[in-house]
Amino acid sequence: MRQRFSDAGYELGTGDGLIITPFLSDGEKLRAIARGLLRRGVHAAAVTYPIVERGRGRLRFICSASHTRADVDETLQALIDAEAEAATAPTSHEDRDLREERDEKSTRFDLANWADALTAYPESNPAELPTPAPHLAVTVVRPGEGADLVVRINEHGVTREPGSTGATPACSLRLVDDEATAALCSRNVESLLESVIAGTCVLSGHTQPFVWLIGRLSDWQSTTSGV
Repeated sequence: MRQRFSDAGYELGTGDGLIITPFLSDGEKLRAIARGLLRRGVHAAAVTYPIVERGRGRLRFICSASHTRADVDETLQALIDAEAEAATAPTSHEDRDLREERDEKSTRFDLANWADALTAYPESNPAELPTPAPHLAVTVVRPGEGADLVVRINEHGVTREPGSTGATPACSLRLVDDEATAALCSRNVESLLESVIAGTCVLSGHTQPFVWLIGRLSDWQSTTSGV
């Protein structure tokens, strides 16, 4: 498998173990390639910044003795096809131009609705919350849109409150663009984490509140995926 990938022009680095890691120069397209592989029946983990330098990425394939030469050939072809498919997707500049055309009022409305729905979610799904409930705070910042949105978590549930978070462990999500906002509002955890890696969702503060938020977004999304 290592030889077939090298012959096809992929840089694999050093090593001769069972993990095959082709490097790709366009880190922005890496997750799109991984999704394209999955649609073709091949699972490969996408490794991006900060594990790999910014602007690059790599995929992790695991080859075992149970795989045949035909499996290797099909995997390689799936990678070539997925990479070609990802290359035709809009660039980050084109995406940004499209996002700038969106209605800013609609974005604010969606974010406010998301916060209201988040405060109501634990009441309708109490089994999804850890016990006892932690005392945490999450601040969502949208540049140029007035007051920050503060969500507090305690034994009484989730509430929206203005003002400082005080001594409560807190994190801040600064949503730089509409894509990051859309990822948060749609509870798309993968896209939100991609926004953090890309720097369009700037994360600061304590780790615990962010982990809590990611857990609740995942639970929330799973309970509404069929709606």
